[in-house]
Amino acid sequence: MKENIIELFSKHKIKTKLLIIIVFISSIAVLTGNIILFFGEYILLKKDLSDQSYANSNLISLYCIPPLIFDDKKGAEKDILSKLSAISSIDFAQIYDKNMKPFASYTKAGFLRTDTPTLEENVPTFIKNHLHIFNKITFEKELYGYLHVCFSTKIIQVKIIRLIIILTSIFFMILILSIFIAQRFQKIISKPIIELTQIAEKITNDSDYSIRLNITAKDEIGSLQKAINIMVINLQKNITSLKEEISFKIKAQEEKEKLLKLLEVRNQELEEIINITYHDLRTPLVNIQGFSKELDYICTQVKNAINVVNFPHENQTIINNYINTEIPQTLNFIGSNAIIMGNLIHGLSDLFKLNQDNINIQELSMPKLITEVVNNMSYEINKKNVTVNILPDIPNAFGDFIKITQLLYNLISNAIKYKHPNRPCIITISGVTEDNFSTYCVEDNGIGINPKYHKKIFEIFHRLNPNSDVPGEGIGLAIAKRITNRMDGKIWLESEENKGSKFFFSLKRSID
Repeated sequence: MKENIIELFSKHKIKTKLLIIIVFISSIAVLTGNIILFFGEYILLKKDLSDQSYANSNLISLYCIPPLIFDDKKGAEKDILSKLSAISSIDFAQIYDKNMKPFASYTKAGFLRTDTPTLEENVPTFIKNHLHIFNKITFEKELYGYLHVCFSTKIIQVKIIRLIIILTSIFFMILILSIFIAQRFQKIISKPIIELTQIAEKITNDSDYSIRLNITAKDEIGSLQKAINIMVINLQKNITSLKEEISFKIKAQEEKEKLLKLLEVRNQELEEIINITYHDLRTPLVNIQGFSKELDYICTQVKNAINVVNFPHENQTIINNYINTEIPQTLNFIGSNAIIMGNLIHGLSDLFKLNQDNINIQELSMPKLITEVVNNMSYEINKKNVTVNILPDIPNAFGDFIKITQLLYNLISNAIKYKHPNRPCIITISGVTEDNFSTYCVEDNGIGINPKYHKKIFEIFHRLNPNSDVPGEGIGLAIAKRITNRMDGKIWLESEENKGSKFFFSLKRSID
């Protein structure tokens, strides 16, 4: 019910709401005043009737003394009670002797007498439409009898009806007057609010933030007008700033799109260059390797032919030096560098394809995957007398099966290649969980890496010792870093020279 009233009230305009509130409060105030006035007047009327009736009753009691003294019942009824008809408010009167036996009575014509109620002495009692007064009849402190007089309260009813008519008339007159006054005074409150609404709608519809309100009052409405002006000023500044920011972001987005398109073109060009390089260089490399072998075969044939011919000793020494030493060394140098160049081309192609290939993210059983990689490398591990320990409780992770296999192969292969020459190689693989990532560690007791090179070793073609006998082109760790980046993970290391290395990489434990 309350919610329905509030909903109905909320649908009206503010002018109507103010009018309803003013009229309602005025009505309550006038009605309350009328009720107070009515009950006050009613109490006064009852008191006046009680006082007047009590005085009449006392006067009648004085006239009843002689008949009671002389036991003159007829005189009491004829000379005293019969004259009560002159008092229109008395409907009934009864005289009792001192033993409470009826002595004489009076009943107004047309009055239907009922049983006499139990009454207290000298206490006016209102019962229904009558006022009952019960008095002692005494003379010189001697009791002669009792008098019971019943007065009608019609005079009060008449006056009450008249009062109700007057108060109702006053109520409606004041109600009409309050409506008239409310219609005039509600404009003082509603007009500024309506202006606020109109200006707010104009600002909203026309997006004109230069509009300002005129401060017309020093009350709460004036404070509201000031606050709205300040709000519009701040809103204008914020919108201007927002437009500039949006414009800047649009330009930045356009620039970004241009750069992305340019990058896409450059990537395509790079891919074409790498493909061309791979195919165009591969053919000459194959030819170089083939002709090197052919040249080596020819040199062998020449050597055999020269051994048959007798040259002077001095010439024979020179020819033998070229045939047995210089030419084989040169051919070996050409062949080994051709192999290195071929590996570099393959590595560069693999590195580029890594960024182009699609990845298939799935949940990986890392203990099983690590075991498979170690088993597949068992020949190399046994050949180099390497011990690989896989610790228990290695957690699972999400990643691409092929790429993570390649990552593990590169890390374990590096640990074997860079083992310490003076101690057996031991590799330990472990894993833990950290927040939403699983972190894995490939630890070795090899030659270690100086901390100043920790970042550089993940760069492409970077080798700590290019002249080392350890095979490699400096691509493995670069590939490992790009693999972890594509899986939204990371790779890092902890190492010192001659103290071994710990390579860590982290992968997500769940897919967002």
